[in-house]
This record gives sequence, C-alpha cells and structure tokens, in this order.
Amino acid sequence: MLVKISLIENWVKHLDGRFQQAQEIGLIRGQYQLSISDAMVAVPKSLLDIDLNTVNPCNSLREKSREANLGKEWVKRYDLFDDVALWLKEKIKKGSEMDGKYLISEAGYSRIGDPVLNSRKHTDINGKPFLFSDVRTDSNKYLAKVLRWSRSDRVLAVIATSLTKDSNFTFFICDAFDSDSLLIAPLIK
Repeated sequence: MLVKISLIENWVKHLDGRFQQAQEIGLIRGQYQLSISDAMVAVPKSLLDIDLNTVNPCNSLREKSREANLGKEWVKRYDLFDDVALWLKEKIKKGSEMDGKYLISEAGYSRIGDPVLNSRKHTDINGKPFLFSDVRTDSNKYLAKVLRWSRSDRVLAVIATSLTKDSNFTFFICDAFDSDSLLIAPLIK
C-alpha cells in the first residue's frame, strides 16, 4: 500500500539526494523539481500503523517489525516492488490523460555489452545503460521485474513520455527501506 511520506528532514534529504544522483547520471534531464509534499512510499499492510517520522528511509523495514527480534535466523526481505508496479499500471493506463509511457531505470551494475543486459529491453543515455518498460502495454509483473533488475545499492527510475533525450518526465522513483520498497514523487517542470 502506498502512503504519503513524512516531510521530516531524513525523508526529504534521502529523496532529494537520490534525485540529484539521477540527474548526475543523466536519467533526468531538464529543469525538474520534486513534488515532495506528494511523495509516497510503499509500506506492507502489516506495518501501516508505524509512524514514518520514526523510520529512517535507509533502514530495512525489518527493524520496525516483529521479525527484527528473530536473532541470526534468515528473514525473508520485504519486497514491495509489485505494489509499486501495480500502482503505476493503474495510474498510467492506455488512453489515460496521465502523461508518461515508459518506466526507465538505472541498469544496476550492468554495463553496455553485458550478455544479461542484452537479453533485456534497454537503451543507453550518454553511454550508460538503462532498462525500460512500456507501462501501458507491459504487465505489472514485468514492471516489477524491471525495477528489481535495476536494484543495486540503490534504485533510480523515472516515468517518461519517450525514450528520447527530449522526453518529459512525470514521476521519479527511488529506493526506500534498504531497497525493500520504493518512493514515488511527481515531477514538476
């Protein structure tokens, strides 16, 4: 489930820092600003009652759950990428007035020419590979896969109107909760 983020310093700093990283790698081009007051994060239903003011967006959700007390046992990580993909799919439907068609994300640790990268839909911007998916025609399961494939020490993605350099961007997406989840913020030109 997606909920509005807290506007306290650590959330704003995290989102703004990832936004600057996306600009530095050429994922976002042009004069855009984050609509931080409209930013949302995916949170599991079991943790909806947590106070986001007390949560560091860089820490795992397990720290706020009962599973944190299990000791050294392996605990399955939360993965809320399906929730975000479904939200995107519902928001940007075929025939929708919502501007945006492509999910474009950093290609994790991949480099141009990698065999695994070559087996996936990708483009390059200034010599750096980016994965992409057509939000309107690809399934939400595939969108979630693309987001997972992009996960490295961070996730940086946008919703764009095209794959060209003069594309407009409508949403910025980045990691939250130690990449267990994603933050989504509208972009304003």
